[in-house]
Amino acid sequence: MLKKLHLEHMVPYHSSIYHIFNFSKKTLKWVLRDKGFSRIKVENSWPTVADPYGVKKGIKGFKMFSFFIAQCVYFLSFCKLTFAPSIEVFAENAKN
Repeated sequence: MLKKLHLEHMVPYHSSIYHIFNFSKKTLKWVLRDKGFSRIKVENSWPTVADPYGVKKGIKGFKMFSFFIAQCVYFLSFCKLTFAPSIEVFAENAKN
């Protein structure tokens, strides 16, 4: 997508921020339930302090602003929509 928009120079190609697979909240819950987990909670995670983009200036502010927007959407959707750069999943192993 970045290449099509001519923005590939924004993020190093070797960066580890890209993932081949992205899972929805619904899919994560389904897989965990299928594997015996219960009390599953999926939510936006706090931004990391690292700068994988190599930008240095303003990245912390941008991350916090993005997180704030993601949290607003999360709460306004009654905790149904998560779209932050990273998410946290909490689950209880029913086998223990």
